[in-house]
Amino acid sequence: MGSGACIARIVRIVSCVALLAVALAATPAAAAQPIDNYAMAQVWARLDRPVAEGRVSRAWVWGPEPISPLLLEPYAGARAGSAAGRRWVQYFDKGRLEVADGANGEPGPVTSGRLAAELITGRIQLGASETQDVGPAEIPIVGDKADPGAPTYATFSPLLRYEPIPTGWTVIQVVNRAGRVTSDPALAEYGVTAAVLVPETNHTVASVFWDYLHSSGPVWAGWEFRDERLFPDPFAVTGYPISEAYWAWVQVDGQQRPVLLQAFERRVLTYTPANPAGWQVESANVGRHYYTWRYLDDRGEPALRIGSVAYRPDATGKWVFIGTVRNLSRGAYGDVAVTVNLYDENGEVIASQTGPLDLAPLGPGETRPFRVWLDSGDPFARAEVLATGQPGERRAHPTLVVERESATGFDGDRFSVRAEVRNAGETRVRYTAYVVALYDRHDRIVGYTWGLADPPSLEPGARATITTSIYKPPPTAVRYRLFVTGQ
Repeated sequence: MGSGACIARIVRIVSCVALLAVALAATPAAAAQPIDNYAMAQVWARLDRPVAEGRVSRAWVWGPEPISPLLLEPYAGARAGSAAGRRWVQYFDKGRLEVADGANGEPGPVTSGRLAAELITGRIQLGASETQDVGPAEIPIVGDKADPGAPTYATFSPLLRYEPIPTGWTVIQVVNRAGRVTSDPALAEYGVTAAVLVPETNHTVASVFWDYLHSSGPVWAGWEFRDERLFPDPFAVTGYPISEAYWAWVQVDGQQRPVLLQAFERRVLTYTPANPAGWQVESANVGRHYYTWRYLDDRGEPALRIGSVAYRPDATGKWVFIGTVRNLSRGAYGDVAVTVNLYDENGEVIASQTGPLDLAPLGPGETRPFRVWLDSGDPFARAEVLATGQPGERRAHPTLVVERESATGFDGDRFSVRAEVRNAGETRVRYTAYVVALYDRHDRIVGYTWGLADPPSLEPGARATITTSIYKPPPTAVRYRLFVTGQ
């Protein structure tokens, strides 16, 4: 990584890390995302193109446009092209569209994600029987963001076990954020009843939602607009009901209003009597809520955090910054970059450099080292280190397995690592790279080196050798980690 003197300087300066203004930068507001999958685009267009073109005034089923690019997400047993254990997904305000390859290798059917069930139970579905338990989402389902009393997805978690309301009964039960259920006879004026018991989940569908799921109107048929049933299979988009319907008093534009909510596997449907015709029954913004819950922080920004940071001059006198970046979200980040800005005493930027993370993807909860070289060695008064990234994976990453790993020389003038890396995937890896990071007893990085395996290109099952050294490792280094990546 450099001379012993340079590494020693890192160790000395890292104890003064308070001098660095370590910050997180939100990803800039993105332009409208295209629907990057033809089959998904057709599913969206059938119900929402008539709304987008003003041919009908009714609530969006998906939303005006995607809120994410086309992403790869883990799902055991699925396949998306060369990506085993992955499927393609794209998020909208109201839900998530999904597609994976069928048994013959051709694209399978487009499905609607079971987002509401995951938000309410707190279990992220990673396969037909694989889940990750992270706890129910404390995100208000409807109403103004600042409303302290609006029910959250966590509110509905205990309600999933409640017995069904007998069909024909008027729906007057009310739930608050704490999950306490009461009744309000005044709500009978809206005439909502328990319409149909669904045996698959033993819950009844409220009459306003049953009527909506069986309604007709303009749809895009692929070449022309027609009047058809909006949902030929009434539960294809929403899934089966997983709760009864409950009224809630929520703030909408600062005013308290009664809103009826019912959770389904894939959606939460709402009924707001005060809304205009066509917009009384809507899907809650389950897609946006889920995307935030899985990938973003409480401020709606990328859930990336810079950890320990140190810097030194390289052999030419230009600054090199090393440190760690951590993914605090529940989903992977495929493209992560670190920016270093240097400021003078007047607060003016005197140097700036952005470098991609050498190791991708950055999985949920993972911490990875970074290194950024600046094209400046000028003195500076303050440094700012920013992490930015795109939630989700946009390309397949190889399965690389490290074998026969060994290290020597922690106490000498030369620290060396040797290992073999095997391509355990089914496709060729064009290049295989590695990072070796040294850490002190406080888990701060004090050394960093990067290189390519020999050979860098690996066919399935093939092996490559990693051999690297860091000369004059700092005496505070107590452990190391070897990371491998490839494309």
